[in-house]
Amino acid sequence: MEIERIEDWIGSDVVDPAGEKVGKLEDLYYVPGEHEPVAAAVKYGTLGKSVGLVPLTGASVTRTYMRISHSKDTLKHSPDVQPATDLASSTVSEAADHYGASLPSGELESGARRQQSADAAAPK
Repeated sequence: MEIERIEDWIGSDVVDPAGEKVGKLEDLYYVPGEHEPVAAAVKYGTLGKSVGLVPLTGASVTRTYMRISHSKDTLKHSPDVQPATDLASSTVSEAADHYGASLPSGELESGARRQQSADAAAPK
């Protein structure tokens, strides 16, 4: 199956720079009005109960996984997020500080929430 939209990667494995699995992709975050995601929500942990925010700077995707440029340990200490919920500017700022990464200032829009809104507005 060919993946044409990055949203199609939701549920895919997320790996670190060494190729070790760190979790599953749960959501993508966008600057409102933009089409390229800038961050992702990654579900991790033994029971997959935790969801952390990770910037997509330096990330790459294949047909079977997304590779992030941060370790699992770094992800474990990242800000917790709730998928399908827009991110407050304070959470975005906290993540930028945690990763030492450049993230846009202001709120970020959930890709899942964006898709739900588009589906609801579509003619039936």
